[in-house]
Parts: sequence; C-alpha cells; structure tokens
Amino acid sequence: MTNRNALKCNECGTGTVTRTAIGHGDYQEFAFPCPGCGIEIRFGMNLYPNEARWEYVKIVNATWVDSEDGITNEIKLDGESLIPVHDKDFLMPFMKTVFLAKDRETFMGHQGLRFVATTSIWPMIEKILHYHENGNTSLLTKSLKEVGYEASLDTEKDFASALIWVFDRYGVFFRMRRDGDEQTVRQRINLAESIETKGVRDFYALLNSSGKLDQLFRQANAIRKSWARLYSFLFPIFNLYYWDSKNHNLTDYTLCQKRFDETKQFYVDCFETFCRFSNLSAALEGFIFLGQACVPKKTGSMTFEEYEGLPNGSKPNILKNLSAIAGIFVPYIDSKLRNGVGHHSARYVVKSDTISYINHGKKGDQEFSIPYISFCEKVVQLYVQLETVFFYWAAAYGRSHGIEGKIV
Repeated sequence: MTNRNALKCNECGTGTVTRTAIGHGDYQEFAFPCPGCGIEIRFGMNLYPNEARWEYVKIVNATWVDSEDGITNEIKLDGESLIPVHDKDFLMPFMKTVFLAKDRETFMGHQGLRFVATTSIWPMIEKILHYHENGNTSLLTKSLKEVGYEASLDTEKDFASALIWVFDRYGVFFRMRRDGDEQTVRQRINLAESIETKGVRDFYALLNSSGKLDQLFRQANAIRKSWARLYSFLFPIFNLYYWDSKNHNLTDYTLCQKRFDETKQFYVDCFETFCRFSNLSAALEGFIFLGQACVPKKTGSMTFEEYEGLPNGSKPNILKNLSAIAGIFVPYIDSKLRNGVGHHSARYVVKSDTISYINHGKKGDQEFSIPYISFCEKVVQLYVQLETVFFYWAAAYGRSHGIEGKIV
C-alpha cells in the first residue's frame, strides 16, 4: 500500500509529492534533501497495521499542503526496501529490488521469520525473564511452552537449560548465513573443555560468582531490546547475505529511513558488549594453548584480568594473533568508527547521504565520512556477530549451573 502526500519546503517554498509505502512496523521516518534549496526535510509516520491506518506525526523544515497543483517534484519512499541510488526510473523501490536475492522465496521466508522474532518472540522472552525474576513458576512454565519449550522446570539447572534453549532458538533467526563462524565458536568452546575440563569449569564458576556472567547477559539483552525496535528499518540490509556479491554492491543502494540518532547509540552499545564477549573467547584460547585462564600473545601471555582491563580498541592487537578466533572478532571491532559516531558531533548529512564524524588523535582532529548505507551495514553485521558469539555466555552459564553433556 502506498500513500501520496504533498509538502512544501519552509525555506524556499519548493513542493514535493511524497509517495510512501506503508510498512509493517509501528513507526517509520524518512529524510531527503529539498529539491530546491537542499535543506533536510524529514517526516515521521505512526503505523497501525492491525487497523490498516496511519498518521503523519512529525515534519521538519516543511509543511503539508492539500493540493499537488504546480508541484513537479516527486520522491518514492519505502522503508522496507533497498533504494537504488543511481537509477530513479522505477514505479516504487520494491518493484526494482524485489528480485535481488538469488533465492527470493528463501530470502522472503527468512525475512518474515526475523520480523516475527523481533515483534512477537522477543516480547515473549522478556516475559519469561520477568516471571523467573519474580518467582512466578506457573506463568514462567506457560510462557516457555508458548515458545516451544516443553521440558520440566523443577530446579535452577532446569531453568538454565531452558534459557540456553530459548536464546539459541532466538539467535538462529539472525545467525542465518553465518554457519562458518558459528561452527568455529562451538568448536573452540568444546575443545577448551576437552583439554582442560576442571580449569574451564572453575573459570566459569568464578565468572558466575563474581556477577560477570549476569552483567554480560543483561547487556546482551539490552542490545536485543533495542534491536527489536531498529530491525523494522534495518532489515533490507539482510539482502547482502542472499544475493550474488559479484553482481551487486550495497553502496549502489541506500535506505530511505534516515534514523542515525537511534542507530549510533545502538552501535556504540553493541560494540562495547561485543568486545566483552572477546574476554571469554580469548581466555578459552589460553586453556587450549597454555592450559590456564590467560590470553596468549605473540610472545608470552597476559592474565585474563589484564586483557579484560584493556581499552576495547586495543583488543584487536591481541586477538589478531589468535588465528582461530581472529576472524570472528577483529573485522567487527572498528574503534575509529565507534569513537567517531559516539561523539556528539557525529551527524547525518542529507545532501551526500553520509555520516560525518570526527576522530581526535595525535595529529589533531580529523573528519571522516561513511555512506549511510555502509554504516547501517556495520550495525547489522555487528549485531549478527554478537548473536554468534553469545554461545560463549551459554557455555559458561550452563556449566556454572551444573549442566552436563554438550551445551553448544
């Protein structure tokens, strides 16, 4: 469904007809440069899919007008499709990009599952966590059955098994197409346990008793809560996992929902939490190579506490020497981008459709920019990788709660 609405720029009076596809989320927000003076025009819409209605709730630097008379400019907006940057000759973006994936049926099926995960399953998981914290066993059992978990819940160990099962099933919606990294993570966890069983379990128990596992779990779930809100406009990025990369390049497209203010804090939070998962991973490499909870270096080693205390931006210098896990972490720890977008001066530039940010270094302040679509790609890839490394928490949590046998 598409809705037409005309507006005029408050600065120069230039008119534009907006043709906006009505999405499936509860809110969408668009931005584009005025065709006359180039100033950013932005508007938002509340959506009510179950009632088949919507309302315009925000407009910046423009005013809605009742008539399209004399207006020759038109912009086509679709918050759930990639938007071609160079080719503007299409009816609506969906019609131009619907067949980008090599297997459209698989892609659309997976997109639907991810949408259900963020809109329906995540709220159910939040209820599960709430009922457990409040000791409401009957509602906890009911909620777990609603997500497909049927085993008994007689002990805390039973709940630990349930929790690991729930988050594995939730994460799989987003780990699709990341089988190689997922398999590596599972293998390294199990290898460390097989080489130094008691040491690894003692290490897990220490992390649990110190509260570090609980802190990591809560941080990861705060990320998931934010992700459930952001997914509704970021999900076109998932095309890149399904198309032929030889024939398509993401920089030939953009997203027309320009929501940098929301995504930049998410990226920073996700970055910090992701780096904390590397603490567990690096320590397990210590058990594999040196038989203890330390972190191997190019020459010698450092204690777990020393690695844990490093600035996150410095951790890739250690991780790059751990060949088995370097590819899982290092490509996603972009500290320059993290520091840049985390600064209050970072901004979206509508004319160039880029993110502009400043890094402070020994050479003074340096200004950088990245295409908006590329920043959104990094946001999506970082979250997907966070779900991949979550297995490290699952193994530690499971063992510290007495679960035997294979966990991951």
